[in-house]
Amino acid sequence: MASSERQSIALTQDYSYSLLPAGEYIRVLELLPGVASDPIHCHLNIMSLASVWRTYHAISYVWGNQSSQRDIFIENKRLRIMSNLWDALQHFRDEKEKQLLWADAICILQSHPPEKGVQVQLMEKIYAGASKVRVWLGPDTHGIAKETVDFIQETVSIAREFTKRYGSITAIPALSDSENPISKDRRKWGLYEQFLQLPWFRRVWVIQEVGVACEATMYWGDVELPFAAVLNLNEFMLLGQHLFSIHPLSWSLHDAFTGIFNYYDNPDSWRDQLITEIPAHWRRVCAAPSLSGVFIQGSRREVTDNRDLIYAFLGHPVAKRDDKPFVKPDYEKHVDEVYFDAMVRLLEWEPNPALPLAVAAGMGMRQSRDLDSEEIPTWVIRWELGLLVNWMGAPGHWHYAGGIEENVPKIDVDRKKKTLTMSGVIFDKVTWVSKLILSKDIALNELVANRDRVPALEWLWEDLKEKPCRYPEGVLRRDAMTVTLVAGRWPNKSEEQADAAKNMDKHRILVDGYSQYIAFAREHGADASTGNGSVAAQVITLFSSARDYEVLFNHVASNRRMFVTEKGFFGIGPPLLTEDDVVTVLEGVKVPFCLRGVERGEGSSFKLVGPAYVQGVMRGEVLEEGDPLGLSSGRPHDITIV
Repeated sequence: MASSERQSIALTQDYSYSLLPAGEYIRVLELLPGVASDPIHCHLNIMSLASVWRTYHAISYVWGNQSSQRDIFIENKRLRIMSNLWDALQHFRDEKEKQLLWADAICILQSHPPEKGVQVQLMEKIYAGASKVRVWLGPDTHGIAKETVDFIQETVSIAREFTKRYGSITAIPALSDSENPISKDRRKWGLYEQFLQLPWFRRVWVIQEVGVACEATMYWGDVELPFAAVLNLNEFMLLGQHLFSIHPLSWSLHDAFTGIFNYYDNPDSWRDQLITEIPAHWRRVCAAPSLSGVFIQGSRREVTDNRDLIYAFLGHPVAKRDDKPFVKPDYEKHVDEVYFDAMVRLLEWEPNPALPLAVAAGMGMRQSRDLDSEEIPTWVIRWELGLLVNWMGAPGHWHYAGGIEENVPKIDVDRKKKTLTMSGVIFDKVTWVSKLILSKDIALNELVANRDRVPALEWLWEDLKEKPCRYPEGVLRRDAMTVTLVAGRWPNKSEEQADAAKNMDKHRILVDGYSQYIAFAREHGADASTGNGSVAAQVITLFSSARDYEVLFNHVASNRRMFVTEKGFFGIGPPLLTEDDVVTVLEGVKVPFCLRGVERGEGSSFKLVGPAYVQGVMRGEVLEEGDPLGLSSGRPHDITIV
C-alpha cells in the first residue's frame, strides 16, 4: 500500500489519547508549520511540567458554540475541536517554524473526569509556566480591531504622559477642552465599548489564565494588544474620571483587577506594565480580597460547567493554605455536592460566617432563590444564580450585633442532614414589609429624568411615619428610617470612630441635600450647574451632598425591602423577606439574620432568608446581660438552619 494511501486512511481515524502518568505531567501541543490553505497538523507530547517550563505559550480563549466544530490532525489522526480554537490555531500557526502551545480542549482528555480534576488543580502552574499567555479574542469580523486598538494605545499614552507631568492620575487638574487631548469622539468610544463586549471578557476561567501570566497579549484578528493596556485605560477612566466626557469603563474588569489580579503573587507578571500608581492606589484603598469575594467575581461571569465557579479560582493566593487548595477538583461530584462542600469550607476559612451566609442569601440575579427547594440547603451558596445584592457583614463595616470580634461563633454542620446549627437569640418578628426598593427609585439621574417617579425616600416615609414603633415621632423617626436605609454607614469613616451627634448632623445634611437636589434639578434641569451665578453654585452644593447619600443608599437598599418588627424596630432586609419571618442575632456574627420557620420532624428549624440591618441592635444590645432593650428574648440557644 502506498504511503499516500496509508496517510489518507489514517486521516479518517479519530485520535485516541494516552493517559497521563501520576504527578505534574501535561500534554504540549506541537503545532506544525503550514499556510492558511493547509489542514492543521500537530503532535501531542506528554511532558513533565518542570521540563517544559517557559518553553510554550498557553492559549486563553472562549470555547464558543459546541455545535460548530472543525478538524485538526494529531499524529495524522482526526480530532474535532470548537471553531474558535481552530481559528486561534490557524492564526498562531507559522509558515516555517513549529509552535509549542497549550490549550485545554486539546491538551486535557475532557471525557475523563479524574484526569480533568488533576489538570484543573495544575491549571495555575500551567498558565504561570507559559512564557506567554495568548488571549484569543476571535476574528475581526467587522474590520474594527486596528482602529480600536490604536485608540486604546493612544489614550494610554496620554495617561502615562499626564502621570509623568503631574505626578499621579488623581493630581491631574480639570482641563479645558483645548488642554485636554482625550478624545470626545463618540464613535471611537463606541468601538471601545464593542471591544469590551467581546465574549472573552464574560468568561470565568480567563481571570486565572491571565492573572498568573508572566506576559499576556491579546489577539483580535491580525491585531495585537498587551492585556495591561486595557487595565491601564480602564483604571485611568476611573481615577481620572473628571477628564472624560464619555465613560464607557468596565466595572466588571475593575472589580476583577482590584479583587483578584492585584493580589496574585507571581513575581514575573504583566502587572509590571501597569502605570505604577494604579496597583499601589487600589492596594491602599481596597481591603485584601476574601475567598467569598473572589468567588463572587465568578458568579457575575459565564461558565460552561457550574462546578468551575469554584474550581476556576483555586490558584488564587486566598484559596490556598500551606500551598494546599481550598478544595480538590472532582468532576464526578454533582454540582450541588460541590457547592455544599465549598460552603462548609468557607465557614471554616472566613474570619466571620456573616459574609458567606450573607452571600448565600444575596444570590438571585439570573434566577431567584427558591427557599422551598429541597435540592440544596438555604444556607449554601448557589453560585450560578449570580449575586443580586451587595452583602452585609463584609469586612470593614462597624456592625457587631452578635458581640465583639472575640466572640467565636458556633458552627456545627451535620453533613448527613445537611443542616447548620449556630447559637443565637430569636428576638423579634417581622410585621410589615415594604415593596422591593429598586435602583431606579434611588438613582439621582433616573429620578431627575423621570419626574413622575416618586423617590423611594418619599414613599417609604409615607408608609412608615405612622407605623407603631419605638422611635419618637417626627424628625427622630425620619432619622431612624434614613439611617436604616444606609445601614448606619457614614461617608469615609466608620461610625464607631467618630462622634455620633456630629455624624447625625452630617447625615441630615446629606439626606436633605439628596431630597432638595431632586426637586431643584427637576425644576431647573440637571445641567443647571453649567450655568452662571447663584443657581449653578446652589445646585453644585446640593449635588455633592446628594451624591454622597445616593452612593450609600443604593449600595445598601437596592433590591432589598424595608421592614418593621413586632417590637417596633426599623430594618432593611433581604428581597425574599415576608411578614412573620423572624429576626435573630447569632453569637459572634456581625449582623442580624432573618429566618423563616419550618417544621421538620422533631422540633423547629429555619430557612435562611437573609441578613439585615436593624436600627438599635447593631452594637450587641440583644445579647447584653440585663436585657437593656426590654426584649425578653432569653439567653442564646441552638438554632438549626436547613
